[in-house]
Amino acid sequence: MSVLSEEYLHSLCEVKDYDKKISFRGYLNKIDDSGFQVVRGGSLPLPSLVANQSVDIQVFNNVYGNVLFVGRINQSTKNYVKIYNIQSKAEFEKRQFFRVDTIFPAKAFRGENALEAVNNLKFNANATSKLDKFDIDIDNLSISGIHIVLKNTDKSLDVPDNLVVIMKLEEKELILPITVRRATTNRQGEPNGYGCSFDLSEGWEIDTIGNYLFACQRKQIQKARYGVTEDDGKKEEDESIKPLF
Repeated sequence: MSVLSEEYLHSLCEVKDYDKKISFRGYLNKIDDSGFQVVRGGSLPLPSLVANQSVDIQVFNNVYGNVLFVGRINQSTKNYVKIYNIQSKAEFEKRQFFRVDTIFPAKAFRGENALEAVNNLKFNANATSKLDKFDIDIDNLSISGIHIVLKNTDKSLDVPDNLVVIMKLEEKELILPITVRRATTNRQGEPNGYGCSFDLSEGWEIDTIGNYLFACQRKQIQKARYGVTEDDGKKEEDESIKPLF
């Protein structure tokens, strides 16, 4: 489903890079599940933009209202620009706020009735024998999903594969059903993992992730403001009361 109604077709839009320099103005001449296509009004050619470059897209419409999105350049020509991975700017910033870079080793399972099979592992060690199994690293965690990197395998994932991830967080084992939303690339355009959303929107698992994220951000704020965190202070306090011998 497209993030924008087709009622916005042919609306004026402004595409900006992340330094807020105006790249160009044009018109939406295509809106679908894959993203937006923007063309220039008149005979002037469009500027050349780098693939995967992050951009803001401001769409103007006097009837339905103005809306703001973020996305990435898919294809850039002198006649049109295609933008994919379109997201609401507000939702994007909210997810960025509730997001931390980290490394968690974890397990992932893919296959029919994977969630039921994983939940049965405590009773039957062979419950997941018919599933695809992956060793993964979780290198980015947010309240709405994770970014994963597959390890030691030639297999790949597809959109929208359904997986079940087992990870440990704050000494708790979390079983999380997820959906693969996109394959990601680094700045050189090389594949570097998969962005996935949680299929759960509430529950103790999500509460545990939220508590962890808040704790991480509290430490970041303390570090930025005072150059020290609660853990640093506790460590110094613990060391100060150690016996000399």
